[in-house]
Amino acid sequence: ITSIKLRFKPIAKGAAAYTKIGFGIELPLAESYIDATKVMGATFESGNSKATFVIWEDVSRLFPNINGFVNTEKGTSFVSAAEVEITIPLTIPVDNVSMMKFNPFIFVNGRSREIHLPDFAPTSKMDRTLLGTKKDCFDESKGIFYRMEDMFCWALDFPRVSANEPAWRYPKERSSVVKAYKKYNEWVTNKTDLSWFDPTISGNVNEEELY
Repeated sequence: ITSIKLRFKPIAKGAAAYTKIGFGIELPLAESYIDATKVMGATFESGNSKATFVIWEDVSRLFPNINGFVNTEKGTSFVSAAEVEITIPLTIPVDNVSMMKFNPFIFVNGRSREIHLPDFAPTSKMDRTLLGTKKDCFDESKGIFYRMEDMFCWALDFPRVSANEPAWRYPKERSSVVKAYKKYNEWVTNKTDLSWFDPTISGNVNEEELY
């Protein structure tokens, strides 16, 4: 592998109308593996323990002429954003790069306020004094990152075989995954029902709570 190509396309922006939300990704490679001068489509950050890239600083800019919430409120027209393509040339070829170790994250109202997938550590740019505050049950000794006291996740990842497959149907604005997906609590507890997010299965979802 001599180069990595990634494609990203934002679908929605919610939580609060005024929120400035950026997006980045950390790769399971040391910075020395990256040919920083030839990176295209993203900003390569120096000073991190692993190769880290900022894809966009404010997702709202990808939705021109739209203020506040984007594709989260029922009754509003769907707005599509352009796809972003990232090319990351490597200085040293590698035999394998595990997608399971890719560490995507958002940052909210400032680069130092990161939110990652559960149990993925923050980058070196994170303000670590925020970890473990309020409902966050951070415990680095146990490898616990970005979970609440009930072990609920701060973020979720729904892989698809291809972009042609239906995307996850997310909750509408001012609702929650708990209200929209009736078996989410059960999945968090026992991790056995992997079909909890499938809206085609009867009893799985509350349609009124979905966007």
